[in-house]
Amino acid sequence: MSSDSSGAPVGQNYEYGTSSSEASNSDSDSSYDSNRESQGTTVEAQVIVTGNMSLDVADPAEALAHASTIVTEAGGSVAHSSLKGESDSPWGNATFKIPANSFEETRQKLAELGKVTDQSTDTADAGAEVADLDARITALKASIARLTTLIDQAETTSDLLEAERELTSRQEELDSLKAQRAWYSDQVSYSTLEVSFHSTAITPVPSSSAWEESWQAFSQGIAGLVYGLIMFVPWLIVIIPITLFFVWLYRRRRARRRARGEATPTMSTETEPEAQGDPVAQATNTLVARNM
Repeated sequence: MSSDSSGAPVGQNYEYGTSSSEASNSDSDSSYDSNRESQGTTVEAQVIVTGNMSLDVADPAEALAHASTIVTEAGGSVAHSSLKGESDSPWGNATFKIPANSFEETRQKLAELGKVTDQSTDTADAGAEVADLDARITALKASIARLTTLIDQAETTSDLLEAERELTSRQEELDSLKAQRAWYSDQVSYSTLEVSFHSTAITPVPSSSAWEESWQAFSQGIAGLVYGLIMFVPWLIVIIPITLFFVWLYRRRRARRRARGEATPTMSTETEPEAQGDPVAQATNTLVARNM
């Protein structure tokens, strides 16, 4: 069996009875192992830097514009930005992609835009992940080349279809690995810095006139009175019937006393004429008067 320049066997001496997928899988694995062995223990560092910074500034909108200019002049870009200015405490936020070789210099320039209240920096070495991706990509490229040769030399339709299916699968896997490798490359080449801008200016509260203050106090008083009435209404349902009952009871007793007082003088006046018309009564009254 012949071999290519990497030392991996080339599947041109394809024997019938062995599927193309098995052959390509074994070729891919051997290529991957040989690539890992050739790399040895020396792995190039791939450092990813991310940072955060909080700034107190007089005008967040102006500071955000200046920060974007600083980053752009350094060869970076604005990945995301937001600004909220319609409040008592406006603030802004931005995510910058800064070239790794000018990250510290650019961050120092951004710090001069205001007062730094908080900042942090994190680093991560993705060298092992990148080396693994590179090895897999190299192995897949070699495997795809061998599968292409198998397709050209296929003698049966079934062999051709099987090789094409395997080629499609390997190509999709290769595209995925390339996308991951590109992401790592971007993260290593451009550091990420998130900056928050907070306003230090106090928004003045407009002073109101005496009339507005008086009207506000009157409105608050009316609102308090209405609230008190609303809270007192449930008690009125209980208090009013009890009060009416006692008023009715008092008036009834008073009417009875008045009726009794009017009945007593009437009886005395009715007996006086009878005593005046009776001689015996008159004599009795005279004797009583003398004895007195």
